[in-house]
Amino acid sequence: MNCIAWNIRGLGNQHAFRSLNRLVVDEDPSLLFLCETKLQARQCLNLKSKLGFEGCYTQDCEGRKGGLMLLWKDTVSVEIMSSSPGHIDAVVSHDHRRWRFTGFYGDSRVDRRKFSWQLYSMQELSHLPWLVGGDFNEILLDSEKQGGRPRALFQMGDFQSALNSCGLKDFSCHGEQFTWSNKQGEEEFMQCRLDRFVGSLDWYRLFPEAQVRTLSFYHSDHRAIKMVLGQSWVWVKKTTGSGRKRRFHFEEIWTTDEACRDVVSSAWNEGNTYHGPLGILDRLRICATRTDEWGFAKFGNLKKNINKLQKDIELKKTDSLYGRNLAVIQDMEASLESLLNQDEFTGNNDLEWSGLPMVTGTLKFSTLKLRRGNEKIKS
Repeated sequence: MNCIAWNIRGLGNQHAFRSLNRLVVDEDPSLLFLCETKLQARQCLNLKSKLGFEGCYTQDCEGRKGGLMLLWKDTVSVEIMSSSPGHIDAVVSHDHRRWRFTGFYGDSRVDRRKFSWQLYSMQELSHLPWLVGGDFNEILLDSEKQGGRPRALFQMGDFQSALNSCGLKDFSCHGEQFTWSNKQGEEEFMQCRLDRFVGSLDWYRLFPEAQVRTLSFYHSDHRAIKMVLGQSWVWVKKTTGSGRKRRFHFEEIWTTDEACRDVVSSAWNEGNTYHGPLGILDRLRICATRTDEWGFAKFGNLKKNINKLQKDIELKKTDSLYGRNLAVIQDMEASLESLLNQDEFTGNNDLEWSGLPMVTGTLKFSTLKLRRGNEKIKS
């Protein structure tokens, strides 16, 4: 089981949802806490099923600020205890163990931060082992901040006092230490560790092998943070091991090259060179083969290119010269956005090219769907 907390910085657009979906697919969280959704509860109704979660609880945003969401899979049982604009408190049951989770969002205004630190008022609500995770909007040590003016000592002291009052201890994390960046140029560049998990001593004892890892920024200026409760905390890629051939998919990116039309037309007419008339399925097989070969030679593997670019961006962001590399990173992110836009339509295109029969999506030879209105031609 794993738990992820992330300040998503707004979930009201397609780009943000796509980033969230990537996070869920990559990390498969059992429990997911989001802050700064900037959504009302009614706007979150479809997200639960689209992302593959069983349960969802939301705290409405206030105007265009705030908004919290807690989602969970059917592998865990969650009972919501309380909520406010700064927290969602719940009891989690999993694998015959019960513990308390609080998704936390600290006020960004320093003059109101003291109200966020009233965690101790929640301590007496439950005596279960307690885990708190989210964006605290504060650091504990000077070393958790790079760039900008030094943090006021009283701010860090108030945060530490709040944790001590609740008996909560900070988890050290694996990966990049800084979880937030202002994404400014070299002179104005600043990054901090604002996001973290903290836990009570009995929670540590309940999950002695728990580990925290920082993840990618995705589209936000905050990194997601991941708490894994067992041993299997190292990332692994899922493989099928089936050895099956992949299905044909028509990639929308191919249509950006004028040669694509000629490739399809030539492949369709290739059947005339064979002895005897070819059936429609034979012609389509030829079209699929020729177009796939041409597309791979011309554009390469789209998903492979996306994964490589994501890794390259992450390496740039973890480099000590992050601020100096900002312009390069922004160009790389623009290229990644373009690739992701193209990938979004893979297998879901409705292309209509005059004079050419076009099959889109996955080609299955038992039943062929040609998109001419609602006609279906069965082999």
